[in-house]
Amino acid sequence: MSQVVRVVPDVPSFAVDDGFAYSVPETLQPIRMGAMVRVPLGGRTVRGYVVDADATSDRKLRPIKGQTGDLPVFDAGLLQTLRWAAIHYVSPLGPMLAKAAPPNVPRLLPDVDLDPVAVTESPLPEITNRAASGGRIPPHALLQTGPWATTVAGLASGVLAAGRNVAVVVPTVGEVGELAAALPFGNRVHMASSQYPARQTTEAWAASQTGHGVLVIGTREITTWPMGDLGLMIVVEPGRRSLKAPQTPTLRVGDIARRRAAVEGLGLVYLGPVPPSEVVAAGTRISRPRGRVWSRVEVVDRRSATLSGIVTDATRRALQTVTSRHGSAFVFVPRRQEYLVCRACGEPRRCMSCGSAVPREPVCRRCSTVNGACQHCQNDQFRAVGLSVGRVIDDLRRSIDSVGASGSGSAVVVGTERDLVGQPAVDISVLLGLDSMLLAPNYRAGEEALRIGARVAGMVRAGSGRRCILETGMPDDPVVGALVSGRPDEAMATLVDGRGASGFPPVTEIIAVDLSGPPPTAGSMLELQPDGATVLGPAIDEGSSRWLIQGRDLRPFRLGLRSAVHEWREEGRRVRIDADPIDL
Repeated sequence: MSQVVRVVPDVPSFAVDDGFAYSVPETLQPIRMGAMVRVPLGGRTVRGYVVDADATSDRKLRPIKGQTGDLPVFDAGLLQTLRWAAIHYVSPLGPMLAKAAPPNVPRLLPDVDLDPVAVTESPLPEITNRAASGGRIPPHALLQTGPWATTVAGLASGVLAAGRNVAVVVPTVGEVGELAAALPFGNRVHMASSQYPARQTTEAWAASQTGHGVLVIGTREITTWPMGDLGLMIVVEPGRRSLKAPQTPTLRVGDIARRRAAVEGLGLVYLGPVPPSEVVAAGTRISRPRGRVWSRVEVVDRRSATLSGIVTDATRRALQTVTSRHGSAFVFVPRRQEYLVCRACGEPRRCMSCGSAVPREPVCRRCSTVNGACQHCQNDQFRAVGLSVGRVIDDLRRSIDSVGASGSGSAVVVGTERDLVGQPAVDISVLLGLDSMLLAPNYRAGEEALRIGARVAGMVRAGSGRRCILETGMPDDPVVGALVSGRPDEAMATLVDGRGASGFPPVTEIIAVDLSGPPPTAGSMLELQPDGATVLGPAIDEGSSRWLIQGRDLRPFRLGLRSAVHEWREEGRRVRIDADPIDL
C-alpha cells in the first residue's frame, strides 16, 4: 500500500498552513515525520516538511518528487512547539518549520569516539539528575554573574555522561567561542551561529541529531533545533536584547525554551544575574547565593557630590588609586542619550504622570502628559546631561594617564554594553548614566537598567576594596536599591506587579502591527478585537502606520490577524508583527 504524507510547503503564506496530501513512491518509502521533501505546488517544485507520515486520502494524489537530506528536522514534540510559535508570533507555518532545519542539506555524520566526561558537582543537582534520567522537572532560574564555564560544566556533565544532549544558548557569537573554549568536554562540544560558515553550523546540527552526549553552544537560532535526545537546555542571560529576533517572526528565546520544556519534558535553566520579567511572572523557581549575586555597589549621589568634570571627584580619586596600584577599571557609558536636570536642585526632570524623562519639549514621550516646572523645587530652568564614550575618555584623561576605549589595553577602559563581552574582571567598575536608562520612555526601562547595572557590577573580581561605583541623582529609586542589595529577584517581582497595574507585559500581552502604505480603516482592525482587548492606533509616520493591541489573552486576535496579514501582503504592503515588543 502506498504511503500518504501531509506536507506543509516552505512558502511564506498562511494559505498553505494546513498542508497538502501527497503519495510517496515505493522507492522513497518509508518517509518519516519531519523529513524535508520536494513537492509539486502549482506549476513549480518547492521544499516542504512532512507533518504527518500516516495521512490518508480518498483522492488521487500527486507524488512527492524526492527527499532532501538523510535526517528529519523535527519530531512530534518540536512540531507542537513550532505550531504554537507560528500562532503566537503570527507567522506562516512553513517558514517557522524551516527554523528547525540547518542551513545546508543535513547528512549523517560518521561515528566518532567521544572524549570521556569528568562529572563535576552541579549547582542544581536535582535538575541535572532529572535531565540525565529523562524525568520531568519545572524550569529553574539560577542567579549569578559570569564567567559561566564552571556552572555550565556542572549542570551539563552528568547529563552528557548519561548519553543525553545539552543545548546552551548565549546572546552573541563572541560568547559562543569564549564559552566553548572554556568547557572541559573536548570533541563533545559543537558551536553554531548564523554568523558561522553554513557547513560548520550544519555539522553541529547533524552532530546534535545523531550524537549521544554532545553539547551544542549557539546563538538564538539553535533554540528551535531538534537535537536528538535533548535532556537539558541552558539559556544564558535570557533578558539580553539579542535573544529576541528583531524581524518577523520576533521569536523570544526564553518563551520558545519554556514551551519546549513543557512539551518535551526536558530540563531548562535560565542562567544570569537578573531573572527577566517573563521568567518571574511565570512563577519560575529561582535560586541565588545566600549573600549578594554580584560585587559590592557604592552609590555616589551626583546631586551633592563635587564635580570638576563629567565624573564626580570621588569616582575620579577611586580610579586614580586603582591605577596607582597597577589595577584595572571599566567605566560603563550607556548608548548616547540626553535627559534634563533641574539647574537649582539637580533632580532629573520627570513626567508627573508616568515618571519617565521629559525632553526639552514639555510633552512626555511615553504618556503625552504636558509637564511644567521641577516637581521638587518649582524651578523652571533645566540643563541637559548627556554622555558618550569619547567625552568620558577626554574627561578622565585630564587626571589619569592610562584611559582608552575597549581594546586599547588601557588600565581604565570606557565602553558601552557591547564592550562588556570578553572584558576581563576588574578591580573597580563605574556605572555612569543609570538615570538616563531609568528615565527612558519605554515600559521596560527599570528592568533594562537593573539588568545592565548587574552586568557592570558583575565584572568586579572578589577582594577587599573592590567594588562597583554607581553615580546617580536618583539614589532612592528601587533599582538602585536592588543593585546595592544584590538581590534582584525581589525587585523584579515588584516591577512585574507594577507592569500588571499599568497593563503591560508580561502580565498582559501586546502586539504591535506595522504596515506600509495608508492604514486600513479603523473598523477593519476593530473587527479583529477580542473581548477585553484594546486596539490603539493608527499612529502615522512617513507613509507607514502602527497599531497596538493590548489584552490579557490575545490568542483569538492572533488567529484572526493571520487572514488580515495575508490580505495586506497580497496588496503589496510590508507587514511587521512584533509580539510583546521590547521598545514601546
